[in-house]
Amino acid sequence: MSFWGLKIKSNTLKTIKDTFVQLLYPTGIKCIFCNAELPRDEKYSICFDCDKESQKIEESCLRCGRQKLGDANYCDTCTDVNRSFDMARSAYVYEGGVTRAIHNFKYNSEKHLADNFSQIMSDIIKKEELDFDIVTFVPLHKKRQRERGYNQSELLAKKIARIFEVPCESLLTKTKHTQKLAKLSFHERKELLKGSFELAREMHEIKGRRVLLVDDVLTTATTVEECSKILRKAKADAITVLTIASTKSEPTLY
Repeated sequence: MSFWGLKIKSNTLKTIKDTFVQLLYPTGIKCIFCNAELPRDEKYSICFDCDKESQKIEESCLRCGRQKLGDANYCDTCTDVNRSFDMARSAYVYEGGVTRAIHNFKYNSEKHLADNFSQIMSDIIKKEELDFDIVTFVPLHKKRQRERGYNQSELLAKKIARIFEVPCESLLTKTKHTQKLAKLSFHERKELLKGSFELAREMHEIKGRRVLLVDDVLTTATTVEECSKILRKAKADAITVLTIASTKSEPTLY
């Protein structure tokens, strides 16, 4: 590749690019949750106060992975509703500084946060001993991806796959452009997302595979449920959902 008339090797170009990104978005200097200066190198670039205040999910529903609110192994929703995925796991409850950081990652082009979040999610994989042999992600419709410039879930999936040395494949495609889901109810999301995903690969490429499906946040679980239905029809052997965070409260099923 040439640059201002000079031939530059691709690995050298990558180093220059990485250095430039580091100058714009230095890691390990400011807390990713509150933006406070870090006194020293903190794990995941999270300051002591945010690490203490952020609610890590320690005991969760065995199916959807939300923070347990009682003594039962499964939340009320997972008791009443059949899930197409085998289990979901999250690192944090979706509130406070976690919410702000994910919002910046998703909407404010702070793609460098994929490094921090993928390390957090990778530690959940190790802690929970999650088993998979291929990583995929919740796709964006091409119109939404053009608007945003990237798919945050794809960035996470690729980094996680690299850490565990397994392939990352785009197994799904979103064929229907839908409105933003943030303020919609469980029922509204379910109706809106019905039939909006399709396979992006031949069925024999998924059959018998243990799939790790990556997204940023689990709210009502309708998005990952629709994706899991498609993967299940393609004969995936197991489907595990992994997100940075999940909402504390269960969705209202009406």
